[in-house]
Amino acid sequence: MERRVCPWKEHPEEANANYTKVQSKYTERSEELLQRKYGSPTQYKSTIIELDRLKEEMARYQAEIAEATDMLSRISKEAEEAKADPDWVK
Repeated sequence: MERRVCPWKEHPEEANANYTKVQSKYTERSEELLQRKYGSPTQYKSTIIELDRLKEEMARYQAEIAEATDMLSRISKEAEEAKADPDWVK
């Protein structure tokens, strides 16, 4: 079971780091959008498209975090039901 736990333990940390990076980029691009509000329509539209892409990427990382958390919970429950030592899951 320990082999099942390791990838799921690391995955939320990695996904969370990626989410934080993308969220920072999203905030940065949102601020740029406010500045471009009165600029070129092409640049404005380009920024909107990028913001949509970043939102999708953030949603994907949130889903990955939720999936890994759920899987760790399931593995922990399975270990509990099998009366395994629950410390190895932590």
